[in-house]
Amino acid sequence: QKNHYILPADMKLMRLVYSADDAVEEINQFYGNFHSSRWLKNK
Repeated sequence: QKNHYILPADMKLMRLVYSADDAVEEINQFYGNFHSSRWLKNK
């Protein structure tokens, strides 16, 4: 925070997971939402 790279409010953008399987699930969920919003944006 000293260099102002991350603000306290930015912490809600991260997910803490405890296994590789949980990490894969979070990544897949993120990209599923990302691709959906990307396609719907033009409609």
